[in-house]
Amino acid sequence: MGIRALLFAGRRLVAARPRVFPGSYPHQPLTLGERIRQRRMDLGFTQQTLADRLGCCYESVAGWERGGSPLARRWPAIQAVLGPDLVPVHDGLSGQIRAARLRLGLTHQELADRAGLDRRTIRNVERGIHPPSRRTLQKLRQVIAGT
Repeated sequence: MGIRALLFAGRRLVAARPRVFPGSYPHQPLTLGERIRQRRMDLGFTQQTLADRLGCCYESVAGWERGGSPLARRWPAIQAVLGPDLVPVHDGLSGQIRAARLRLGLTHQELADRAGLDRRTIRNVERGIHPPSRRTLQKLRQVIAGT
């Protein structure tokens, strides 16, 4: 045993320390608020730091993390600070349209105005209440594609 101890004398084992997650860290985020909290914590930001970078108050960030939804106009700034792919894309066309609208930073009304549609049509399509007509879908794709 003494010989083995001599073999490792002066040696030091070095390895990366395992990451310690705070108790409020969402390991498997399901909601938009949990995704925002996870990304914020991964970047080492406090709610106040994120709020300062976004130009809003920390109560807004806390509200988003508790389940409130950020204003659509804030999405471009949020994605610029926290990175893309925060909006969970739900299956189907309705989820894709909602995700695209938020990426563009548009409200229901703004998307409706650009597409020449009614705001309720956009809302109903995003909620999956009824499938869009071929013409409605064509108008939405033109706006989302930027044409």
